[in-house]
Parts: sequence; structure tokens; C-alpha cells
Amino acid sequence: MFPPDWIMTGEDGDANFFISLYQCDIFQLQKQLSNLLLVRGWAITLFSAILGFAIAEKNSLLSLMGIFPIFFLYLLESVYDKYRLLYSTRIRDIEKKIFNKKLKTFAKNLADNYPIVDRDNKNLPYNEREAFMKALLLPSRVILYFILLFLLVVASFWMN
Repeated sequence: MFPPDWIMTGEDGDANFFISLYQCDIFQLQKQLSNLLLVRGWAITLFSAILGFAIAEKNSLLSLMGIFPIFFLYLLESVYDKYRLLYSTRIRDIEKKIFNKKLKTFAKNLADNYPIVDRDNKNLPYNEREAFMKALLLPSRVILYFILLFLLVVASFWMN
């Protein structure tokens, strides 16, 4: 279970702990978003290289073999996104904890300084399996990788 249960059991004097944890989680969330963009960039670069090399060699088998690394990058991006969803959940819980501690002005200023959190999403997951399934079936990801795989298959049939 992520986040661990002991994270959210602080007493009234632990406001600094929650604020520090909040800042660390925001940093981790930004790092995960950077990793997501990096993996997506590698997927598009690898797709272009495989397709270009397959067309240059006129080898349809090479084009079909390109499906496996693209699928692997799809899974890797889903794993990174799983952790982004889990950190978003924990950040939301910490925000609730801070607001319940009557630190509203400080928490509001802190939330304004870190606007990356999606506060409108009420369906954030609390366990890793649910987070992975949401990340795996994210519509924008499915559409992008489906288009890449579809173009590889069409190119392999076009070369025959």
C-alpha cells in the first residue's frame, strides 16, 4: 500500500514534518513528469530510427521487430506514470492533513507555489495495482503508442 499508513498519523506538533514531506513529494512528482517525457521522447526517436532503417533496407521483418521495443517503452512509461499517480494521491492527503491542522494560510501559500498538483482529480488511486492499471490505460498514452505500432505494421506490409 502506498503511501505507508504511518505517514499520515502525525500529531498536532508534526506540521513541519508534513510540510517537508509535501515539498519532497512535489519534487518527486516533478521528477516523475520529467522521466515520463524522457521515455516518450525515446519511444518516438526509436520508432523513427526503426522505421527509417527498415525502409532503407526494404526489410519488413525489421519493421515488425520494432513492435517489441515500442511495447516495452509503453510499459516503462506506464510504470513511471504509476508512481506519479501515487505521489499525487499522497500529496492530496498531505494537503488535507495540513488544512485540518488549521494552517490554512501557510498551506494555501505552499499550494500556490507548487501548482503542479491536480486537485480536481477525485479518483486518484491508493494502491500500486490500481495506479498501474490507470497508467496503462491512459487514453493519450494508448492512442500514441497504438499509432506508432500501427504505422510500423502498415510500413511492414507496404514494403512487401
